[in-house]
Amino acid sequence: MTTLCVSISAGQLSTFRFVYVTIRHAVGFFQVVWVTATMPYVVLSILLVRGLMLPGATDGIMYYITPRADRLFDPQVLMCTVHALT
Repeated sequence: MTTLCVSISAGQLSTFRFVYVTIRHAVGFFQVVWVTATMPYVVLSILLVRGLMLPGATDGIMYYITPRADRLFDPQVLMCTVHALT
């Protein structure tokens, strides 16, 4: 738990520093938009690569894309589907 708090605090501090430096040095609007628009793709790419390198990643992907036809007509699954749609 302590490690998580330290990580969150470090992230908040680095974000604050980035915003402060950006405002302080009056970076151009185009530069701010360019960083803001591309940063999510960079972070998602890093997380994707990290997730694919975890042990059991192949098993998880196969479980996700392999259909289980026996569960399609399970009454519990059908009831959850009806409740989700209403």
